[in-house]
Formats: sequence, C-alpha cells, structure tokens
Amino acid sequence: MGFFEEDVGPDTISDLTTIVIMKELCQITEAFCKKNKIPTFDFVVSEKFKLPKFIDKNGKDRPIILVPKD
Repeated sequence: MGFFEEDVGPDTISDLTTIVIMKELCQITEAFCKKNKIPTFDFVVSEKFKLPKFIDKNGKDRPIILVPKD
C-alpha cells in the first residue's frame, strides 16, 4: 500500500483524509456558526458553503473550517 512507502507519514495521511471529508467538515462548520450566530460568508470549497473567515497577511479573505475533536 502507498501509505507505507517512504516519505508518506502521518501528515500526508491526515491531509488525504481531510480532502475526503472536506464537505462534511464544511457542513459541520456552517451548522455550528448558524447555531451560535457567528457571521459567515460565501466560500466555494468543495461546494458553496457559508463559513466564517479570517483575513490573511495579504488582505485576502480565507475560510475557517472547524474540525471536531472527536
């Protein structure tokens, strides 16, 4: 299996997992923000979602995607 090859470690595996579940993470984030009245904005990630944002050092809006602890 490719996961057990050289240069494929936990970071690569977690990155791949995140890509697979990105839609679900965005849905969780959107629902949490709505429930807690956190301002959201339209972003296209895997689909269009309303997500909170931060402004990076270049002044560009970036989405915030929450990741559950469990």
